[in-house]
Amino acid sequence: MFRTPEIEIWNLTPGVEALAGPQRIFNVVGRLTAPECVAELTYSLNGSLEQPVFFSRTAGDCDRLSAVGDFNIDTINFDELKSQNRLSLRLVMRHAKTSEYEVVFPIRFWPEGPPKFHLNLEGCDFPEMVGQVVDGKWQISPDESGIPCLQIKEADAGYDRIILFGRCNWSTGYEIFSKLSLAAWCGKTDHGLGIGFKWNPHLQGDGTCLPSQWNTGIGLYYFPRSLTIKPGLRISIGVDVHVDSQGRYTGEYILKQGMLSFWRWALGNLQRHLFCRPYPIAQIATCRSYCFRLRILPEAYRFTIWPSESPEPAPQVVAHQPIDRHPEGAVGIIAHHCAVQVHEFEVVPVEPNAKKRSYRGPNNAAG
Repeated sequence: MFRTPEIEIWNLTPGVEALAGPQRIFNVVGRLTAPECVAELTYSLNGSLEQPVFFSRTAGDCDRLSAVGDFNIDTINFDELKSQNRLSLRLVMRHAKTSEYEVVFPIRFWPEGPPKFHLNLEGCDFPEMVGQVVDGKWQISPDESGIPCLQIKEADAGYDRIILFGRCNWSTGYEIFSKLSLAAWCGKTDHGLGIGFKWNPHLQGDGTCLPSQWNTGIGLYYFPRSLTIKPGLRISIGVDVHVDSQGRYTGEYILKQGMLSFWRWALGNLQRHLFCRPYPIAQIATCRSYCFRLRILPEAYRFTIWPSESPEPAPQVVAHQPIDRHPEGAVGIIAHHCAVQVHEFEVVPVEPNAKKRSYRGPNNAAG
């Protein structure tokens, strides 16, 4: 992290190598500490012409920015990066003062190869060392057992906190395993927690806006606040997902849905009828670790979630012969309005009709 009294950058640290390659946009995320005093924020990369940076000036400015003062530079493209980079930032204050800062950082490009990855946090202090941050203040810090994990803390939860792994040209024939702990569902809104696959970037802005239209596949546990939508598991593909001029949510293709915990869903319904509880009960409990497995093959996508201390069940959601709306893309974690700890994340190549890999307990994602 880079921090001064006026600005924080969450995914760049001077002299620390940052990963690039999961998508063609290289996001830089952070926060202005006194945004009401800032008239303009601009950046220059490696001596290029200055470009504007969009930041949240008032609450609700942008879905992707949860707090006033948050910013996300989405105008740096992959091919603009060098092995060594210099990011220059200029803050023009409303009272005419100008502040300038510089962050020098190396880049490590994700290596070519088949879909294969194992999250290893040993010796890593910053999230940009292990993945590419798209949105949110990701951190590496100890869990309750003192073991380092990737996490979004409750104070930093918001709309789609995303970190990516792998290359943008990964296509199919792999399996993703992750062990996650949910710390809290945050805010009076819909929530979700899951795995992104075939990730393609959001619609790119120009420094004067930060589009929220998204493009990716997701294996997600979805927990809506609306009583008209059942919570549960889903596999979906998003193509330029947005709210249209008629106020309709459009662009998401739900391939398959299913139930995670019938008993928690039934209990929520019972409490709602007996005690007028206004919202359903989440089928993923807080302060408990869960395993997520998502297998991506041309003939089917298979998604499973189960408590890590329990035996692995058969996939709860299977989408047969899925339409390939995104032929390629990286993988990652998507935390929508929730605080989460990522203990394990692994990607392994698999062949069609391969046997299911089994979870063998903590610190060993698959056998």
